[in-house]
Amino acid sequence: VLRLADVPVAAPSANLFGSLSPTTADHVCKQLGNRVDLILDGGPCRVGVESTILQFHGDGVHCLRPGGVPLEAIEEVIGRVERATSLP
Repeated sequence: VLRLADVPVAAPSANLFGSLSPTTADHVCKQLGNRVDLILDGGPCRVGVESTILQFHGDGVHCLRPGGVPLEAIEEVIGRVERATSLP
């Protein structure tokens, strides 16, 4: 589906606010039930934690939430990432 879209795709986690992140399609189904029309099952997640969220702006890159991708791995690609304790 992502290859066919031929554009970058960003999407939220498939869980309700405040709920644990699902790691299988069955978890998504149990949480969201009839609130969604379709669940694509790509198999279980390899990482069972929330996504890493970065904020890019004029004075650099800040990590708003650490997650499954270690900041050190990100820094190898984009350079220094500030460990933000609050929004800049």
